[in-house]
Amino acid sequence: MNEPMAYLRSKPKGHGKGNLLEGVRGNGHQLYLIEDLVNQGSSSSQAIAQAQALGNKVIGLYCIVNY
Repeated sequence: MNEPMAYLRSKPKGHGKGNLLEGVRGNGHQLYLIEDLVNQGSSSSQAIAQAQALGNKVIGLYCIVNY
């Protein structure tokens, strides 16, 4: 797809820069989030909230396994 990729952490690392979003920087990016496993959806909604708090727009969420 030749598109940039970013990694959204559930919480900042305890060392380094302490970023929640690794990869794409800045505000206003349109993001698709990919979850490996969705059980109740709480981690997905937390990831969406974190991405939006960083100024990005989530336009899709995909899961590999829905449990």
